[in-house]
Amino acid sequence: MNSRTIGGRQLWVTGAVLAAVALVLGLFGLSASRSSAAAAPVYQVTLAARSCPTYASVTANRARNNIMESLQDLGPDTPYSGDQTVDPTVEAAVQPACTPITGWQFTFGNGIAGQVSGSFGKLSIVSSPDALPPTTQASTPLLNAQGVPTGQNIAGAVTVTLTAAQVQRSEQHNLWIQGGTTTDPINDSAFPGEYGFAALRCASDNVNGDNVEWIGYTQGATHVFCFAYYVRPPPTAGTINIVKQTTVGGTPTSVDYPFNFSGDLSYNPGGAFTLNTVNAQSSQMEFVRAAESSPWSVTEDADPNWVLTSATCTATGGSTSTPIAPSAGSSGGVSITLVASDTITCTFVNNYVPPSPPAGELDIAKVTTGGVGSFPFTVTSTSAAGTGNLTATTTTPGIPVDAVDSGTGTIPTTGPYDITETLPTVAGGTWTLVTAACIDATSSLSGTTLTVTPTSTATPLCLFINNFDPPGSITIQKTTVGALDSVNFLVFPAANDAQEFSQIATTTVQGQPATAQPETPADATTGLAPGLYVIQELTPADDDLGGWALTAAVCNGAPVTPTAGAVTVTLTAATPDVTCSFTNTYTATVAPVAPVSPIAPIVVHPTG
Repeated sequence: MNSRTIGGRQLWVTGAVLAAVALVLGLFGLSASRSSAAAAPVYQVTLAARSCPTYASVTANRARNNIMESLQDLGPDTPYSGDQTVDPTVEAAVQPACTPITGWQFTFGNGIAGQVSGSFGKLSIVSSPDALPPTTQASTPLLNAQGVPTGQNIAGAVTVTLTAAQVQRSEQHNLWIQGGTTTDPINDSAFPGEYGFAALRCASDNVNGDNVEWIGYTQGATHVFCFAYYVRPPPTAGTINIVKQTTVGGTPTSVDYPFNFSGDLSYNPGGAFTLNTVNAQSSQMEFVRAAESSPWSVTEDADPNWVLTSATCTATGGSTSTPIAPSAGSSGGVSITLVASDTITCTFVNNYVPPSPPAGELDIAKVTTGGVGSFPFTVTSTSAAGTGNLTATTTTPGIPVDAVDSGTGTIPTTGPYDITETLPTVAGGTWTLVTAACIDATSSLSGTTLTVTPTSTATPLCLFINNFDPPGSITIQKTTVGALDSVNFLVFPAANDAQEFSQIATTTVQGQPATAQPETPADATTGLAPGLYVIQELTPADDDLGGWALTAAVCNGAPVTPTAGAVTVTLTAATPDVTCSFTNTYTATVAPVAPVSPIAPIVVHPTG
């Protein structure tokens, strides 16, 4: 028995009803052709594996970043745009040096379980793996996006028909796949020492270059492709840790301040990455890279107020480092020769050097992150008369400025001092005081008041660091027409689609919007920074009675045109909150069978 809520009524189609209709037609001598509901759509995925001579012969996924799990950077940029799915013709054209692999295993799961380590580096694996991992064959029929054979074959591949449970997991963003198995992600048991991971891209998930990707279906598609690439022979991995430490006046101090690095160690564009000593997690970064290869280099970008005082490396094995001298725009760094299976840690230490203070004034320096603004200060003393009024106005995030005397008071000549900051109240966000510390003085912070006791005849220098936290948000609403269903959405920053927020909306009344809810607390789209964001709808799967189509999208009251179910929105200080409403319409492909009324008696008159 099948049921679906259509037109506000529950529709039931039973074998008994169809039989009754046939009986009535037969009594009148009518010929009724046998008909039945169309079969439920079949969802399939073709998995292909490829062997490549070098990392440079493999194209990158859309996000070339440090989530990539290859031991060296990949070759050309992706040929795909954000709304394209993986295509075998494109793959063959941009990886001509790669050849099919027969006998390669893949594993389905319901999420990402973390990483496993080995001589191959660190590779992600799926959680709750499905039984019977599929294995690529020498050849299998090539299907189009609707699962129809094209008359051609694809080598080194296998086509898998999803179970009903797997289709449901795909709709809920819970169907994932990896190369290899959870205990052997490079299939070393079948191909000992032969391959190293390069890239995996699957269906519409062609974002990050890790070993686990999500399988989803765009509107109208019931068949997708996944391609996994491996280098042969593989290098052996080693680990490079880059650690950032900061001091103010020579005293170790954690600050919310970005320190930018360059070189070839990072896979980000230009080799860029950023460390921040605001907490232990953001103050260091691990890079798993190919050993016994060309030296890896990393340099710190020059900063006029943060002087690089040292860059030193220690290794557990035989890895070594040599200094890189400062140059234009660079404070210097290190060149690292990495030994297989070794770990080397390089620590960069910077000391804060403030701008020169105005003569005769207590020096208060200001750094802001996340935004800029004007910050008033009052200065009083427990040992001298007078109240000083100063203001610091930042113009560029991360660049320190001095507070200047406003001319409306008198700065006390001696301490101890109480320096009280007034946080600006502005639309579009909230300012917080992250930290404050002094040179040539001891200090303690209570709220926004810093109590300062000079320790020498020098004028104390006190640095206040503030962060702007915008309250930006994205709200998603879903309306369904013709039926009820649950719809999944992905939200990610356009500049960093490695960061995803997953939400689901379930409609309960046709024509009335339902607000999407985060799948986990981390998926809440609140407290978002200004910028461009992508909202991707994952259209519900069709069934045996009909199918769904995205028929309207409106953001903050204005109609927008989705591209493959995706729209882009911009959060600004003036418009920090955006609400987007999506309407999906269900269209039946099988005509409903009306209930059969009780049959009136039929009188048959005798003849002859």
